[in-house]
Amino acid sequence: MNGRKNLKKNYNIRKTKVITAFDADEIVKKNIDAYLKKIDPQGSHIKTYVTDPGIIGGFKIIVGNIVYDNSFAGKLNLIKKNML
Repeated sequence: MNGRKNLKKNYNIRKTKVITAFDADEIVKKNIDAYLKKIDPQGSHIKTYVTDPGIIGGFKIIVGNIVYDNSFAGKLNLIKKNML
């Protein structure tokens, strides 16, 4: 267990959950990788892909306890919130 913590600390490895509306093909995975490089250029990510049709389109990325919501449902909720 201690060796695992050292790997995470020394190599900046993060568990990352990727949520998409549909099964992620290779093009989507490359786009996700490019997005992760923008938001976390120094990190390495062990990705788990999950599908959730409820997000309508786009994707959500969860890194640790931080959520990056680029889903259509998230954007619609933000518009709704700003209108109220």
